[in-house]
Amino acid sequence: MLNTISNGLLKFSKDLDIFGQGSLFQYINTTTTYMGRETLRKYLTEPCKDKEDIIKRQEAVEELSGHLSWRQRFMAEGLIIPDKSDDNQPLYDFFEREYEKYSKTWLIFGARVVPVISIGALLLYFFSLIPYQIPIIILTIQFFIFKYDFKERSRILNLVHKYENSIKLYSKMLYQIERKNFKAQHLLDLKARLVDDNNRKAFEQIKKLEHISDNILNRKNPYFIPINILTLWDYQCMIALEAWKKKSGKLIKAWLETIGEFEALSSLANIRHDNPDWEMPKITDKPYYIKARDMGHPLITENRVCNNDYKLNPGISTTRNAMYLIKMIGIDG
Repeated sequence: MLNTISNGLLKFSKDLDIFGQGSLFQYINTTTTYMGRETLRKYLTEPCKDKEDIIKRQEAVEELSGHLSWRQRFMAEGLIIPDKSDDNQPLYDFFEREYEKYSKTWLIFGARVVPVISIGALLLYFFSLIPYQIPIIILTIQFFIFKYDFKERSRILNLVHKYENSIKLYSKMLYQIERKNFKAQHLLDLKARLVDDNNRKAFEQIKKLEHISDNILNRKNPYFIPINILTLWDYQCMIALEAWKKKSGKLIKAWLETIGEFEALSSLANIRHDNPDWEMPKITDKPYYIKARDMGHPLITENRVCNNDYKLNPGISTTRNAMYLIKMIGIDG
């Protein structure tokens, strides 16, 4: 039954004013990230189909409704650095893809040693201990190393830089989740996702990614090019990124989707907090059964809404009849 209902809700979403100007989504939505908006959208068009999961989600909403200050702080973190991303898939794809050569021992060793040799050669020349030709030869070789595969490295590093503000935002929001003690099982299950394979906390790992992103920002400064060549800065950033990806790259999607889950649940919790007299639906095992007393449309003000009692009995045997009655309830409410 729940499978069929969820498909029908998607079909009737326009009739029920779920999205758009003055819609149910706009009324409920307090999310600040792309993941939050997507999760809330799925809540409204692809509802949960398992009774136990629905009850767990209701318990989570009930608990969050009582954490007003935490919800406000969680939302405020998202508003400080606006998340302008409209799709995180390129970021997910990047962190799931491995660039093996930047994990090779010989390349890591070379990227560490060559700059030391270059800087050492410049210092020796400065103190007139070696002729100028030696540092020039070393720096020329280093320049060609820098130019090798430069476009590909730039494409990769620019992608991470594009999400720099979002990464900072995610770090702060993850920290707010980590620091809060929850009781509802669904919230505990969500929070349990926020560790890596070595039990290191997600916000700490995202903080490290934020530091790498800050280092990438330096290369955008044209005056930094000589330092980039001398230190092989691009290589250092790529090596750091690959090392981070091996530890946490495949988990970042789950971590960010968890932020979206908390945002969507918080949006529903706001409604629960602001309307404590509204009834939380009770889920029954009876098929095709809906019973409501004094039900009204949430988008119509209290002094104008006309509340009604409804009952859908198991006697209505066809899914089509059930769906049209649900549509009528949604519009009439």
